Amino acid sequence: MFKKREQHCISGLIVFVILIYSTVFAATLEDGVKEYQIKNFKRAIEILLPLANGGDAEAQRRIGEMCYYGQGVVKSLEAALKWNQLAAQNGNRVAMFNLGYLYERGEGVPLNQNTAIEWYQKAAANGHADAQYRLGQIYESQNRTLALTYYEQAYKQGHLAAREKFNTLGNTLAAEEAVRVAAAQKAEEERRKEREIEEKRDSEERRAREEEERRQAREEQRERRREAVEQRREQEERQRRSDDTLRQSLQDFNNGIRQATQDYTNVQQAKQNALNQIREQKRLAQAEEEKERELQRREAREREAERRVEQQREKERRDREQVAQERKEREERERREKEEQAKRAEAAKYTTAGQFNHCLEQYYDKATYGWLAIRNNCGVVVHYSFGPKNGTNSCWGSDTIKPGAVSGTGLSRDEVNKCGGVAIATCPDGYISVEVGGKESVWTNRPPGPYRCRK
Repeated sequence: MFKKREQHCISGLIVFVILIYSTVFAATLEDGVKEYQIKNFKRAIEILLPLANGGDAEAQRRIGEMCYYGQGVVKSLEAALKWNQLAAQNGNRVAMFNLGYLYERGEGVPLNQNTAIEWYQKAAANGHADAQYRLGQIYESQNRTLALTYYEQAYKQGHLAAREKFNTLGNTLAAEEAVRVAAAQKAEEERRKEREIEEKRDSEERRAREEEERRQAREEQRERRREAVEQRREQEERQRRSDDTLRQSLQDFNNGIRQATQDYTNVQQAKQNALNQIREQKRLAQAEEEKERELQRREAREREAERRVEQQREKERRDREQVAQERKEREERERREKEEQAKRAEAAKYTTAGQFNHCLEQYYDKATYGWLAIRNNCGVVVHYSFGPKNGTNSCWGSDTIKPGAVSGTGLSRDEVNKCGGVAIATCPDGYISVEVGGKESVWTNRPPGPYRCRK
């Protein structure tokens, strides 16, 4: 059936060329576009078809669209595909977008998502904003970074929906990246603290081992001192026995002078030896006393070292308390930052109110029984709400109006006068006017007053 329609569309176009070629010989593409815009489709085909057959890409694209919609000819998807392919081959980016649209929907061709994406990419590469926006939609669930790039390209060309998508997706990716960086920094900080704790634990173990070694050294010193005391006692015992022997010798000397005379030399020698022993014992006693004093000084130094170790432990305890306080302060800062982010996210739901009030013109339209009508004189889509200036229960309404379009209110001049006139609240497309203060409600449900725009 599509094949017959294509033949019908093309044969009809050929007939137009044969019959009136001479009458449109001097017509231009702009003439054909003007005829198309005033919906004089047959005249538009008469002008555009010779140009399309001559290789004009824009004329080919417009012929294809008229075949697609059945404007001035029998609707034919196959003919629309053919003319758009010719226009795309000649570099027409709108035709490239149209081919992507046909393949994505499977109209006139088998449905093929990959081929549709290829044509969208070609159109996007040639600066077609709708193609860039559509690629952003396709890639948003697969590669959000690439989708953000396409939204940005369309947004820079003034595509309003792409701007909203770019802002929303960009904020989402930025928030995710911030969370990832914060988590990585927190993990690194935890690992650093664990290393510090491990190093402190090792240091304490080393100090404990050194303390044990010093304790063992002190035990050994005490053991040597006990041995020295025992030796000194043995020497004193030997000295006592020696003194007894000397006294016995002196007594024997007194009992017998002859024996004393005979043994005088031996006695003198023994006496000298005894004196030498006494001097040696005194020297040894002094040396032992000096050792005892040295031991006392060493013990004093050890007590000083122990005091310093205790001071170091106290310093480490204060350091741990300081680290805990810093962690608590950091967690408090992170909590405040999260609250600030939540406040900024809430504020992002609203935009400036009344910025499009100058775009809307009120007048009474004779074509609609003289009812009050609203015309959008700006180049952007505007959402507006209106209500009675005197607060009565009539004259309420709202609508979204495209650039250059007219929206009817259904209110006659008398009805408007009874309401004291109408007040208008304007917001960007995608936003509604809501009351400021108290319980938030739609602006049109209350008498006119301060309002703001909410998504």
